[in-house]
Amino acid sequence: MTSIQIFSLNHYVTWAKLSARINLGMKAYRAAIEARLKDEGHNIIDTVSPSDDDDLFERIEATSDEVKATKEGNYQNHCEAIATAPDIDDKEFLKLKDQRAKTKEERGQYRKAELKNRYGVEVDSDLVKKDDDGWYPLLRLHYYLGIGREHLPARDKASAQKMLDEGEGAIFKPDFNQKQLGAKIAVLDLIGFIKLLQKREYPQNDPVLLEIAEFCKQHRYEIEALLGIKILPGDSPIAIAQKLLGLIGYRLPRLRREGSGRDGSVRVYVYGAAAPSFERDCRGKLLLDDSGQARALPDGRDEVFAAWLLRDEALQATSEGVESDFASTGHNNSVYTTPHGRNPMDATETMDAAPLTPTERLLESLSRVESFGQFWEVIRGYEDETVEDAIALQDNHPRRQTLAAWFEGDASLTQKEVALDPFLQPESIQDLVGLLKICCREGKAVFDALRQTIPSTEAFRRAVRFLDRERRAVIWYWEPELA
Repeated sequence: MTSIQIFSLNHYVTWAKLSARINLGMKAYRAAIEARLKDEGHNIIDTVSPSDDDDLFERIEATSDEVKATKEGNYQNHCEAIATAPDIDDKEFLKLKDQRAKTKEERGQYRKAELKNRYGVEVDSDLVKKDDDGWYPLLRLHYYLGIGREHLPARDKASAQKMLDEGEGAIFKPDFNQKQLGAKIAVLDLIGFIKLLQKREYPQNDPVLLEIAEFCKQHRYEIEALLGIKILPGDSPIAIAQKLLGLIGYRLPRLRREGSGRDGSVRVYVYGAAAPSFERDCRGKLLLDDSGQARALPDGRDEVFAAWLLRDEALQATSEGVESDFASTGHNNSVYTTPHGRNPMDATETMDAAPLTPTERLLESLSRVESFGQFWEVIRGYEDETVEDAIALQDNHPRRQTLAAWFEGDASLTQKEVALDPFLQPESIQDLVGLLKICCREGKAVFDALRQTIPSTEAFRRAVRFLDRERRAVIWYWEPELA
């Protein structure tokens, strides 16, 4: 018998034993589950059969309600604990983000800071619940569909660049389509989505609803691919409108029914203006105002939109200010260019240039940073990948190393100290990046040998940051100190 046959025999025997064990547990499923629960320390309470207890179903229902109430109470306490957690600064947030094992208090602090950075408003228990329910993508689409439309190109360009960097020049098309909001908003414009947000009534046979429904049915496959909603041939116009409005968390309220159905008249339901939610009485019936319209309840998105708009306008103003500073810089008759290769003295090119990406805006802002505090003020609101890219694109090597140290939270490192390490020269870092890729392919033994050859821990930290996510995880697993 060959070694391959022995290996195959052992494989099948092991599989058969495990299958037999599982099948035996399925044969006595109740006993197996009770035994495992007892092993975990649970108390098993025996109950009588339904024939011996007339109130059994009532008690089961009462127990179910009690379990549900306990679950809701625990979740409410969890949300309140996050909302009341102490605030942390950006340095502590980044530290907790990279920290794998967190205490309960640290998880609450990190979650609160994450929500505050994401929405730009004060965090309360309602915001925690909304985010858990998937509120953020609804608001993001609504924002760029409306008041944030002018900032959409920069956002999509930065998102695409991030995917290119993570994929080393390759993009997975389904992921690209999913993350590009510009394509979704273009489809919504073609559909005529904005017409569904008008403050008016919509009968079932409204011409706008009929036109939108016809367009959606003709292009239902493209809409499903880009928007993620499934349009069926048998869907009514109002059902299609509700699906589209659900993309931003809105609904059309049904106000009344017109027509008796007698003498040839048609019964038609009339719907009101779309909103996130509406006031209802204790029986769940809509409450109407004096004009017969449903009373809409604000869900707080206007405050979030205002915060996002201020953030984007501030970033745009910072970018314009930096460009103005570059344009006014000159020495004798020399021609200066921005870090992106543009001549700022060329007024025509500056006016016709495309909007800067977040990485480009941050790159230019970082060129004026002179202290640890200024650095953290400038990078506030940017994603970690954007900050890392902007640091890597700095044209001065000692400055790159200083900014990278500040990003790691080390305020003591100066450009002079960085310049003293020969392994931190740009050529050495790039060579080390290539060697680390070989280590990930060949194994830890090669990495250990390389580590003994190059003693500079700082050089390894810098080189690891140029690796993709999977290779970084391997290196950090081998030597957590480099994380």
